[in-house]
Amino acid sequence: MVIFPGEDGLDVVVWGKWSKGTMRHRHFECRTSMIAVLQELRLLNSEDAQKLEEFVFLDYCPLYSAEIEEDVLAAHGFQPAG
Repeated sequence: MVIFPGEDGLDVVVWGKWSKGTMRHRHFECRTSMIAVLQELRLLNSEDAQKLEEFVFLDYCPLYSAEIEEDVLAAHGFQPAG
């Protein structure tokens, strides 16, 4: 599971095995509803849910607050997701 913070909420990507077509994505407008769904799916236990509730993305995700030009990403082999 990967959580991507954004200006309009959070995007979560989950997958069962690493192969094309197995990934699933969902957008959440608020952290509380995201945590509730992930707990209901048993992807988070109560301890991890509490940690995620208190987690500050800007403190631990330097790329979240940085701007990287698309051409720089492409030069390093990053392809658009889709």
